[in-house]
Amino acid sequence: MEAHAALQAKTSQQLATSSCSSAASFHDSTPSVKDDTTNSKVPITLSAASVNDLAAQLTTLWQRQKDQHDPDNHESENPPPSLTAALQKIGSREKNELLLRLLEQQDTLRTQRSEVAALGEKIAAQLLNQQHELRQKYREQISQLETQLHEALHFNPQVASLRAKVEELEESNREHEQKLRFAVQKLQRSRKREKELKMMNDPLWD
Repeated sequence: MEAHAALQAKTSQQLATSSCSSAASFHDSTPSVKDDTTNSKVPITLSAASVNDLAAQLTTLWQRQKDQHDPDNHESENPPPSLTAALQKIGSREKNELLLRLLEQQDTLRTQRSEVAALGEKIAAQLLNQQHELRQKYREQISQLETQLHEALHFNPQVASLRAKVEELEESNREHEQKLRFAVQKLQRSRKREKELKMMNDPLWD
């Protein structure tokens, strides 16, 4: 019963394309420890190809019967009656060899899955490392561009000449404003003095 339970759990994960009739014909052409009482002392073995063929046939039969029994339920763990009958026709030796073959395939799939996971982690680490290197490279380039921009703005001869010209114009403007202010003050004093003189000569003048 434990071998039967393990068989139904493992065979549900295999892919096959054989038909139900081929499973029966395979059984008819394969000697069985359970059915062949006259040759019970002769050891019965199955080749790897025969075991794989049997696994494919049983898997196809199981999946087909399960889909016909309940098309909407893909998580059922109970094998259909047709598969149970087919398994009962197979000898215990064949069942054990089939189970061992399926377990070997499961180990192979687990190994492949682990290798794929390790490869994915390696690729992810490489991508993260490349992203970090590119980010660092871009930061260095931005820093260099900022330095070049600063030098171009503050140490460029043309910029220095224009800045000196601006300072010269600002100084000239300040001098002009100062002279204009002195002239206005002088004019105001002159008018005030003129008004005082006229008031002295003619008190009624305004």
